[in-house]
Amino acid sequence: MNRLFASMLVGLALTGCNQPAAPNIPAAGTPGIPSLDEMGQTEVRDIDFYLHRTDPTGGMAQKPTLWVHAQEASMADESTYAFKNAHAVIYGKDETQEVIKIDAQEGRFEEGKSAFLSGQVKAVVGTMTIELSDIQWQNPDKDKPGEARSDNPVKVTDPQLELQAASVRLYPDKKEFELTGVTGLVRFGRQQQ
Repeated sequence: MNRLFASMLVGLALTGCNQPAAPNIPAAGTPGIPSLDEMGQTEVRDIDFYLHRTDPTGGMAQKPTLWVHAQEASMADESTYAFKNAHAVIYGKDETQEVIKIDAQEGRFEEGKSAFLSGQVKAVVGTMTIELSDIQWQNPDKDKPGEARSDNPVKVTDPQLELQAASVRLYPDKKEFELTGVTGLVRFGRQQQ
């Protein structure tokens, strides 16, 4: 078991260096994509997955853009893993800066490309909490920044706002987010104590 875990980590480190265009990862339950329960393959417990930046580093270690820790995982194919009970962190340009923290029931990880988390997803960005059914991280490349996105309804709460939206886009390097179809409440001014 330790050899399997070690070989998966080495494989992830080696394949994380190549960054082809990021595809969409289908949601759990999508026809043709088995869930972790349906795969019937050897499960790995307590595993970490990483995605790294693609910019040249001059021989230095690449900075991570995403870290996912899953309590259970299994290989779906040569470069895709299904996982359950996950905690993820999306980093800003400074790898010590945890911009978005995410908890989810399950998901998919595609080496060097993207991660898809689903099932009662809760994302925390500073003082803001975002509740949604799924979120997908597209790793940055030389032509576009990294993006966390969902095209399903979201609920955003913060001490100063309560919003519902049809979709969300989060850009951690720019510290910006976009919502579509927004309704809700925004409080202006300081709160009296």
